[in-house]
Amino acid sequence: GTYGLLVTCLTTIILCVWTAVHLNLPEHKKSAQQIWRKFGYLALGLFAPEIVASGRDPEVEAASSPYLDRKRANDWTLVHSYYAIMGGFAFSSSDMELKAFPNGREVAHLTSLGILQLAKTAPHLLPDISVEHIYDSSKASSLAKAIVCAQALYFCAQFFGRIGAHLPVGLLELNTLAHALCTLVTYVIWWNKPLDIELPTFIQGKDGDLLSAGMYMASPKDCYLQYTDLLVPMARPMRGQYREYVATRMRNGPFPEESCRTSVKLGNSFLISVPFAGFLYAGLHLLAWNPPVVTHMEILLWRISSLLVATGGPEKPFDELLTNLLSRFFGDNTRAWVAEKLARAVVLCFALVFTSLCILYVPARIYLFVECFISIPHLPDAVFDIPDWLEFLSHIG
Repeated sequence: GTYGLLVTCLTTIILCVWTAVHLNLPEHKKSAQQIWRKFGYLALGLFAPEIVASGRDPEVEAASSPYLDRKRANDWTLVHSYYAIMGGFAFSSSDMELKAFPNGREVAHLTSLGILQLAKTAPHLLPDISVEHIYDSSKASSLAKAIVCAQALYFCAQFFGRIGAHLPVGLLELNTLAHALCTLVTYVIWWNKPLDIELPTFIQGKDGDLLSAGMYMASPKDCYLQYTDLLVPMARPMRGQYREYVATRMRNGPFPEESCRTSVKLGNSFLISVPFAGFLYAGLHLLAWNPPVVTHMEILLWRISSLLVATGGPEKPFDELLTNLLSRFFGDNTRAWVAEKLARAVVLCFALVFTSLCILYVPARIYLFVECFISIPHLPDAVFDIPDWLEFLSHIG
């Protein structure tokens, strides 16, 4: 009945949203901000799960280096790399005779470049901790993640089993399927990443204060964010946005903490993955082109909202693609500048349209989620039927 449908869907959504958000460590003595940050990402995961699923850690490869494979009591694993880029290793001024950090700061987290520099110059200072030690601080073990994945897989099996049995599905089930699929993708990417660690492992030992001071002094640099290395380079300065070796807090998102001496490159995979993931998420909702609702206005709003989400966010990839095509047509770098200007002019026209659409983008996201519950009283009776073989699968709800 309705109760069983709600319990199964809500349980799956809550588990998927709550465990899919893997935040980096908070800034020292600012745990309250981390709570609000967590709620913000939970809201993002509720209304836009594909954005969370398309997240990535560009520094994880940088935190896996031959310098870190030196003989240690505990081997350096992918778990250590994720722990490192989360801000898991840090200097504390309270353990130093020399107060190396200005403005009263007490803790500086090492970035991936900071970890590599430490492994090169002072490997004896790098804490030799085990995977078990890291997971002891994590709020979710592999077993907990496996349970969530099992629930997500059960829901996917139930959904496609109903489709195979020619049974109708409700909008809430369609939305829950999107959350389940996004969670499975998230765990493929972040299975080894610890969840909700609050305190770092502090680096202790002789010369730690001098090394931390040197890293801090070398860190502030001008940085240029370059969108891609395959298309025409378009960089813009981001002064003071990044730290090369240390940072007060590790940023959540696709932007690495460390500075680069020339540019931080966000390749085509990032430029394409986010709008493409949004297109797939909206595409699932577009499958219900004639949703089970009462009024024609609700049907129209559902279609418009799905289309808005499907087309949201592609301005920058379109900008890059158009610039690339025009630059190849015009040829050398001088004429490529002309191509870029032409592309910008064309994109400006599209930007005016997209700006108008962006005003409706967030309400469209919210409407898709809310309408899933509004439509429940109008579902056909066959929605509550399930194939007999699904009753033998264990699940929550």
